[in-house]
Amino acid sequence: WSIIRRHGIRNILLPAMTLQFASVSEIFGGSVLVEQVFSYPGLGQAAVTAGLGGDVPLLMGITIISAAIVFLGNFTANLLYGGSQNQEEQGMSAQRHRWNRRKAMAALLAVSVLLLAAIAIAGQVLKERALATDFTRKNLPPSLAYPFGTDWMGRDMFVRSLTGLSISIRIGLLTACISAVVAFILGTMAACLGRVTDAVIGGIIDLVIGKPHILLLILIS
Repeated sequence: WSIIRRHGIRNILLPAMTLQFASVSEIFGGSVLVEQVFSYPGLGQAAVTAGLGGDVPLLMGITIISAAIVFLGNFTANLLYGGSQNQEEQGMSAQRHRWNRRKAMAALLAVSVLLLAAIAIAGQVLKERALATDFTRKNLPPSLAYPFGTDWMGRDMFVRSLTGLSISIRIGLLTACISAVVAFILGTMAACLGRVTDAVIGGIIDLVIGKPHILLLILIS
């Protein structure tokens, strides 16, 4: 365990951490396909509906939200990566710098977790409101009361987008956790069980990567 902790985990942590946070964008890119296949009313379906219906304000709102969360994930990865590299530095100034970076990273992670938790909770709380129809306010433009406007049934598109984002985030985080566990198990097996196991696992990974995701989703559907 000492060898694995000091040499194995320490060396694989940086690229794994970078890829994991950089894959935040897949929460939105993959949610479009997943929601279409499994009929989840998430942000992906809202984006497709807005695109087909020419709903520019809704598309702009979804783009802003998606870009902000993708940026936050990449920015967090950069901070964590830099903080891990600075652990090799020596001296009092380096230690102070390292401590300041750790505090900044801890604050950023706390804000990120709170933001995701708030969106997930808000999506559950506002679920009924997202389905409420009122034909007296249909097709309203964006305003202070309705930041994304309303659709042809008078539904608040900001609330609907928030509810869809909540579903997309939960799906994305669940799949990210599952993929991280699977990757850790396969990596440990490849490292400990010899070249044959390593070659088999590598072949399976190449097979999965080489298969277009859209074909797999069509097959599942």
